[in-house]
Amino acid sequence: MLVMADRERVGREASPSAAVIDSQSVKTTEAGGPRGAVPLLRASQPSSPFIELVIADSAYATERVASATSIAIEIVRKNPDQVGFTVQPRRWVVERFFASINRNRRLATDFEASIASARAFLYPASAMLLCRRIARLS
Repeated sequence: MLVMADRERVGREASPSAAVIDSQSVKTTEAGGPRGAVPLLRASQPSSPFIELVIADSAYATERVASATSIAIEIVRKNPDQVGFTVQPRRWVVERFFASINRNRRLATDFEASIASARAFLYPASAMLLCRRIARLS
């Protein structure tokens, strides 16, 4: 509900139609666990049925990823002449989110032993971000 409220507040559709993933941002636990784009895409489709497009880095440019779901995958490739870090179109959203989330002390480092416990801490951290954004800009 907070995501929908924030999107509507800035004049966007309530449900997002696109998502952004970055191979270095998708984490698993040190103890192991599910990883990779295919499980991520399959697991997210039922909870995010309006997502039609995923913007991803070149690590996701495989046939296995492209055929894993009905969601279209758009690969953002870096410029061949690029030296060092450069923010790529739309992928900056991932970097901004993780920079904001990592201000939450519990999520500053990977303490969690399971994906379920990491997810449990990610939801309240995300809710705090959205509440601050809505309160600040209202």
